[in-house]
Amino acid sequence: RLDVLVNNAGAAWGEPLDRTSGRANWGFDKVLDLNVKGVFYLSVACAPLLEAAAGEGGPSRIVNVGSIAGITPQDAPTHAYDASKAAVHHLTRKMAKDYAAKNITVNAIAPGYVKTRMSEGLGKYADLETIRKNVPLGRLGNDEDMAGAVQYLTSRAGSWCTGVILNVDGGALGALQMPLSSL
Repeated sequence: RLDVLVNNAGAAWGEPLDRTSGRANWGFDKVLDLNVKGVFYLSVACAPLLEAAAGEGGPSRIVNVGSIAGITPQDAPTHAYDASKAAVHHLTRKMAKDYAAKNITVNAIAPGYVKTRMSEGLGKYADLETIRKNVPLGRLGNDEDMAGAVQYLTSRAGSWCTGVILNVDGGALGALQMPLSSL
């Protein structure tokens, strides 16, 4: 029985457009294969099990892990990553409609900066203190923040949500305001 699928695998790549590494295509194949195709293929493969588990007690759930970088590009040369997470958000909304008739909800969380092995690479572009200072709630995210968002989307409380991209970012995007001095 499968009630919940959380698509949380991911890869990142950061390399400026004027790169000199000579590595293949700025990581687009690697990043899109895992971050987008992986989400799609695993969801489709698991859909029959999720549909069989859905019932009067509520829908089955798919939760995809996107990123606020898929909503607003980050100030780092992470072109493939940012584009892949935007694609995850769009795929989430598309699959929400496709699977609604099968009593499966499809939502995504969009984490802000959470210190992980993968996100450590952003330290080349900004230090953790600078990132923390730009989060309105004054701290970086952690695993409990992400788990809480997933618990909401997979609980009875979230059973009427589908196609939702839930920012879990300490207000980094939700409380974002354009400074008048930049106009």
